[in-house]
Amino acid sequence: MKNLGRITLFLMLTSALTLNAQAQKKGTAVDGNTYLVEILEDGKKKPLTTEEAPDDLKFTGGKFKSVLFTDWGFSGAVYNLTAIDTTSENKIYTFDVETKPNNKGETMTWSGTITGESIEGTAELLRNGKTKKTYTFSGTLKKKKMPGKK
Repeated sequence: MKNLGRITLFLMLTSALTLNAQAQKKGTAVDGNTYLVEILEDGKKKPLTTEEAPDDLKFTGGKFKSVLFTDWGFSGAVYNLTAIDTTSENKIYTFDVETKPNNKGETMTWSGTITGESIEGTAELLRNGKTKKTYTFSGTLKKKKMPGKK
């Protein structure tokens, strides 16, 4: 009888984990999207990235990642997405995310708005809970290549 209870508990836990994994794979409305953005540090004239050499902001598997800031030690982090208007042709969402600390103890916070294929927002570099640098970013959705096209 004890074994039957254990087997039932095991099957229930396995089912719950499988459903949770499936829910995470589905992601959000922007999951799977990459945006090419120009990033400018507040108070600076020269951008960190340009239209010719943009940063990639990726929303994948429920996580957000900036390729540029990954090089600075910031890994992907879970993002929050809020639907503002999903009835218009250009759907509008807002998002926010906070990274885990890098090896210097710094974190990055990102917040922005996605309107159709455009994205814009701000990012802050924080050390000991205080803002050290603020950045603005804007860009567009990276077009996916069609199979067989170059």
